[in-house]
Amino acid sequence: MDKVKSLINSTVRSYSQIFFSVNKIIGLIIFLITFIDIFTGICTLTGVLFINFLAKIFGCYKSDIDNGIFGFNAVLLSMAFTFEYKFNGIFLPIFFISIILLFLLTVYFQNRLNNKGLPFLTFPFLITYWIIFLSLGNVSFIEYQDKLIYLDNYQSKEQLSAIYNFVHCLDSLQLPQIVSAYFKTLSSVFFQSSVLVGLVLSLGILYTSRIAFSTTIIGFAAAYYWLILLGLDLNILVQNLQGTNFIFMAIALGSFFILPNYKSYLAVFFLAPIVVLFLITGEKIFNVFQLKTFTLSFSLVTILFLIFVKNRYTQNHFKLIAIQYYSPEKALYKTLSNAKHLKNTLIKKFEIPCWGKWKITQGYFGKITHLGDWANALDFSIVDKKEKTYMNYGEKTTDFYAYDKPVLASAEGYVYDITNNVNDNNIGDVDTENNWGNTIIINHMNGIFSQISHLKKDSIKVDIGNFITKDTQLANCGNSGRSPEPHIHFQIQLSPVKGSKTLAYPLTNYILYKNNEISLKTFETPKENDIISRIDVSKNLSEAFNLKPNSEIILRNEKDLDNAITWKINTDSYNNKYIKCEQTNSTVWFNYDGAIFSTYDFEGDTKSLLFDFYLATHKILLASYKNLKVEDFFPTMYFCNSFVLFFQDFIAPFGHFTKSKYISNSYSSDNIFSKEETIKSSVANVTFSKKLKERNFEIIVKDNKLKSLSINNKEKICKYIFD
Repeated sequence: MDKVKSLINSTVRSYSQIFFSVNKIIGLIIFLITFIDIFTGICTLTGVLFINFLAKIFGCYKSDIDNGIFGFNAVLLSMAFTFEYKFNGIFLPIFFISIILLFLLTVYFQNRLNNKGLPFLTFPFLITYWIIFLSLGNVSFIEYQDKLIYLDNYQSKEQLSAIYNFVHCLDSLQLPQIVSAYFKTLSSVFFQSSVLVGLVLSLGILYTSRIAFSTTIIGFAAAYYWLILLGLDLNILVQNLQGTNFIFMAIALGSFFILPNYKSYLAVFFLAPIVVLFLITGEKIFNVFQLKTFTLSFSLVTILFLIFVKNRYTQNHFKLIAIQYYSPEKALYKTLSNAKHLKNTLIKKFEIPCWGKWKITQGYFGKITHLGDWANALDFSIVDKKEKTYMNYGEKTTDFYAYDKPVLASAEGYVYDITNNVNDNNIGDVDTENNWGNTIIINHMNGIFSQISHLKKDSIKVDIGNFITKDTQLANCGNSGRSPEPHIHFQIQLSPVKGSKTLAYPLTNYILYKNNEISLKTFETPKENDIISRIDVSKNLSEAFNLKPNSEIILRNEKDLDNAITWKINTDSYNNKYIKCEQTNSTVWFNYDGAIFSTYDFEGDTKSLLFDFYLATHKILLASYKNLKVEDFFPTMYFCNSFVLFFQDFIAPFGHFTKSKYISNSYSSDNIFSKEETIKSSVANVTFSKKLKERNFEIIVKDNKLKSLSINNKEKICKYIFD
């Protein structure tokens, strides 16, 4: 059964890949269109099956075969063959030899270009076609199609056909020229010039992707107006796949390889005349050899632009899609939602270098000493309710709340350098000769260092060369160096030299106290005058959500305890942790850093229990703060009314009128004899500030273990028990 499913997937997706999709609907539409001519349909299907067979027996990647990566060039080559040549005794041997050559060229281009992060596009099809066409010029037994020799007689004969009349039944409609030309250009992908075929294709693309559909219109409109502006014949849009260059380029650069936004749409418009130039130049050069350029212009312009995008110092304006979902909408929504998760891939994650509540008395670009190359630094002090940093009269260092408080390692690393010979200043005095005072520099590897300064003399508890973990006490807060009162100076730098140029770098997680409210901050830099603290992590929650690879989660519906649902926890080849449900073929990827558990991606069945777990645990603070609500957003497509989502997709590259919001809150019970904590979370789709859809969850954690998951969906409550 799995082999049959794999065969169907690889075959249908070979057709849909022509429009950069793996959607089976558009694949079936294209499959049926090829059978407008039975000979073309059979040859195309044969070519796809044969090249996928070759890929399988010679050990190519199964995922590439299943996604139609090998097959889509076979679709184009097979259609080009049947467009050029008649079926006779010599046709079949040449056809199969051509597919073998196509397979070898596909593997070659895949290896050469994919290693550079570039797609191979239609180069295998083009080179195979040119080699075969030039070779067959000397083969006397090959027969050309009548339409290439006696065009007028062929068309007269075709017009008597019932199939021809059906395919062209809409051609006589009085449509605006640009609309008619758009449909005919789409149909020319399959060597047709039919409004009906183009209409069906456009509906298929629209169903598959609203963004891709939009780019086809932009790409075609740009081509249409540039051709008029340059005084060129519009008929080239439907000849020998010429017009498809604009369609393919628009999808590829407007939404498939580059994250869709208004800039990618503008790029499509202004790249259209470059495609025109390549078309004209290609025709003149290749006509010498009587060759057709087909999709050469699209392939060249796409590769050139992708090379340009990849080879820049910054990735602003145009952002390459890192993970290919074969859906512009999914890529866009997931990228926007996972922006903070991407920060989780930072080389090092730094915590606040102290326990308790501290005030940022001088932040980045502070006006006192955080200037120029030393602008990206933080000064920490402790204040009371009156915003004073000291008790009594503040005349002695011991009057200051920060003085002698423990200073912690904010991340693991090796102690690189220590200064421990500077006495504390009297209050109000500064030591400009020993600017940094007593200092510890830690090498966090990967070229990142942290510096902690103004420490108390002889309080340092580590030695040079020691490997220290996060939270290790390094020393105590002092008043040494250029420090008028006790505080901690903290900075990140790319050099081990004391006082080096600072580096802007966010703190991983911290609690912000502002206006009698508390909020969670992740991968942010605190501002001057912010009062912040580390997260007071609950051991109960932290251990319960520390899901370890090669383990299992077993759940049972409280109304059906005999049947268990089993999820497996593992890591992929990129060391990303995930939970897999074999029963529903669903997967959730998650992060755990000891303070926050978050599920950041999902693939599979959205009706599965694992999907509800993904929603419920999207971002959980592993600490009990009764009045703290953690807020985040989901990829819009996962929790949105389908009608609303259809229209949102069209404008997604420009903005959002609907969002899927997430809120969670963790709090502990008042029972001092049993450590039980509750996590309540909810997901809501909000459109124009109105809630259209909502789902609520409750997770009970007790004795360091997950105990239950309750789901409230439209007042229907289901409860699952963890084994």
